[in-house]
Amino acid sequence: MPSRTQHPKKPAPAKKRDDVLSNDESNTQSSDSKGDLDSFSEEDDDSEMDPEGLSEEIAAARNPQADNWVFPSVDPEKGKRIEYTKALKKAQIKIGELQVTIRKLHIRNVELATYVMRFKKQKKSQKSKTSQLSNKDKRIAQLGRRFGIMNEPFVPPAAFLVARPSTFSTDAKRYESEMSQLNGVIAELFEEIPKDLHGDLKGSPDFRKTFLNGLHSCRRSMIHQLRSTTASQIFGFSQAFYQVDYDRKNLQQFQNLLKLPGETRYSKFAPILFPNNQKNMKFIFRSCHLAKMLKTVLFGPSSLNSKKKPSGRTQGRMWGLSVVTPGSIALMAVWAIFLHSPDREFASVGAISGIPYERWYMHFKSFLMKSAGKPHIQKLFAWWNGWVFSFTESKQPHVEDEGSSGMEEAELFQSDASSDEEFSNHSDIKEAEREAEAENAAVVAQLSMLQVSNTDIPDVEREAVDGSLSPDSLLSNEEADDQPAPPTNQLEDDRISIKSNITPEATSVHGEEALQMVLDKTPQIPVKATDGKLDKSKQQIGPKGRKKKEVTQAEIVQEQFGENGLSEDVSTEARKGGRALRAR
Repeated sequence: MPSRTQHPKKPAPAKKRDDVLSNDESNTQSSDSKGDLDSFSEEDDDSEMDPEGLSEEIAAARNPQADNWVFPSVDPEKGKRIEYTKALKKAQIKIGELQVTIRKLHIRNVELATYVMRFKKQKKSQKSKTSQLSNKDKRIAQLGRRFGIMNEPFVPPAAFLVARPSTFSTDAKRYESEMSQLNGVIAELFEEIPKDLHGDLKGSPDFRKTFLNGLHSCRRSMIHQLRSTTASQIFGFSQAFYQVDYDRKNLQQFQNLLKLPGETRYSKFAPILFPNNQKNMKFIFRSCHLAKMLKTVLFGPSSLNSKKKPSGRTQGRMWGLSVVTPGSIALMAVWAIFLHSPDREFASVGAISGIPYERWYMHFKSFLMKSAGKPHIQKLFAWWNGWVFSFTESKQPHVEDEGSSGMEEAELFQSDASSDEEFSNHSDIKEAEREAEAENAAVVAQLSMLQVSNTDIPDVEREAVDGSLSPDSLLSNEEADDQPAPPTNQLEDDRISIKSNITPEATSVHGEEALQMVLDKTPQIPVKATDGKLDKSKQQIGPKGRKKKEVTQAEIVQEQFGENGLSEDVSTEARKGGRALRAR
């Protein structure tokens, strides 16, 4: 068969079509159709058309000798339909996937709605019970916070779920062994926690969990407050130095506060515990920086620069505090060391520095408790009360801080302070026992020497004994005439001496127990009374001839010792015991 190229000038045969076209039109249509065929064949490569049928149609169209040779009919919309079909398939697949997702979400919504309805029903049925438990838990947590700051920050879980020991928290043998230390913590828990919760203290694991959670959370929040806000204001260093991740190990300014000159090890008697950062055992714990730390912990950062009584829900107000405790002073001393150490977390032993915080804390607290009856320690407590509770009507001297380190303030109270040897050897148990027995004997002897006089104590003398009632004022003038009048100065000295010799043992119990202990050691004052009260016919007469209220034996003892003789806690509990005895 001759090819088309061999007859280039031979005219094409006539074409049979429904539409007869002219030669020019035929030529034009032929060229257009050829282009359409070429483009159609290119599009068909990607289509889903039958390749065999298309090849036959193209072969017949290109054969000029075919009997029925015609141009193939081409639909220009066919390619678009193919593309549309592909897009439609993809959309249908996507819609199917979305429908599956919608069904899953619908099922999840139904499950959540069912859960919410069930939860609301349970909450409604147990609303009152949950409220009661919540209030009790809040009370227990609050007791834990107070105990961790004012009494003992290191409370082991073994101190719970046990019976009350026979010893007191102020026992001289408390820090002699691990068992005696544990018994001391247990006794202190029973002394500080109200009696209505003693059953939970002995038998409720939930009580232990809630109590310790409150203690630990308060400790963390107070340390965070000191690091982020108040420590830089108190000690005068940059706040960045106190951040948890700051490298304080190589900060020479802080190392000088924790190590004695020429020493490489951390010292228990760190310079930061003394005024002007100079070790002087006469002024141990009398750095105003330590007192300011406790003030901000109890009454917030704003108490540093305010002389007004703090408002709001501060710890000190909620706990009803008005005096410091040996535990609170010891804790501030340990925290001051911790804040300037390389350690990041407060624990029994520093993870980086190796400082035994718990052991040092027990050492400081033991010293303050065993020496509580000595004049220089009583003045130390008075100095702290003047700083921490400066906004109250305190009779203790207080000197405003004008950029000093506390040396000037401490010198106001300089007296027979302890020496290095006394502080270091205070743990001698036998010596402490002998001192306690001697002080108790002195109290009993001096009480028995007191006589009732018909002379009134002058106003100046009343101020010297902090407003306490004299024994002679408890009798009428007729009864007082028969009593010998001791010298005024001797009477005043006896009373002041009695107050200064109250032993820690008398301050370790609460309520009726504390009152009964004092009554047992107190000789009966000759007061004519009926059922514990003065006879109405012989009531005491005031300075202006006015009758005073009836006084019970318990109130006589409380007035005799005054609030400065006993600790504030014991004075309060003694008043409670007096009311309980009157109710009986």
